[in-house]
Amino acid sequence: MTCLSRASTLVFVTHIRKTCCSSTHTHTQKMSALVKVFDPILKVAARAYQGALSTELNKMGLRYEDLMSRDEPEVNEALELADPDVVEGRYRRLKRASDLAFKQKELQDYAPDMILEPFKREISADVDKILNRDLEFDLLNNHKKG
Repeated sequence: MTCLSRASTLVFVTHIRKTCCSSTHTHTQKMSALVKVFDPILKVAARAYQGALSTELNKMGLRYEDLMSRDEPEVNEALELADPDVVEGRYRRLKRASDLAFKQKELQDYAPDMILEPFKREISADVDKILNRDLEFDLLNNHKKG
C-alpha cells in the first residue's frame, strides 16, 4: 500500500467516523459494549497466538521483526538507519534460520541453553516513525496531487 493510499484511507476513515458517529451517541455506546464483551476474549486469543508464534520463532532462532521484508521501503530505510550490530544480528539470524530449514533441524538441537527473545523490538519504532512521517508528508502535500 502506497503512502498516498494510506493517506486517502486515513482521510476517508476520519470522514466516515465524523459522519456516522456524530449523528447518534447510541452507536458509540453499542460499540463500547461490544468492545467490553469481546476484549477479554481477544486478549486470551492474542496470548495463545503469541505463545504459539514464540514457539515457532524459537525453533529457528528468529525474532518477530526478522519477518519484516526488506523489500518494504520503510523497513529498508529503518535498517539503513539502524546500528550496524542490529543489521548484522538480523542477517545472521535469517541466514541461520535458512540453514536450519535446509537441514530440517531446530536451533535447540545445536544450542539448547541459548536464551532467545523472539519479541525484542529493535527497528519497529523506527519503521513506525517512518510510516508516520511519510503519511504526514502525503497529507500535507495532498493539495499538489490534483
